[in-house]
Amino acid sequence: MVGCLGGSPLSGGGPLLEAPLRRGTVTPEALGLGLEVEPDGALPGAPGLYAVGPLRRGRLWESTAIPELRLQAEALGRLLAAAT
Repeated sequence: MVGCLGGSPLSGGGPLLEAPLRRGTVTPEALGLGLEVEPDGALPGAPGLYAVGPLRRGRLWESTAIPELRLQAEALGRLLAAAT
């Protein structure tokens, strides 16, 4: 399961995460705590894709509790709405 507590959110992600990692479309951040992401959650090298939650933990440590997930999702929703 992606983002399970106690482990790396990169382990056990299945094909949805393993294939882009293998191709280099997405990359782990330096400590292996999540993916390399921009401050807004955008995935460099994967236009139009964003990470929310534990996959952002390398840049934004507080990314596992419901309040933080809600704020990330709300910010992403606003970003996407503004882009249309």
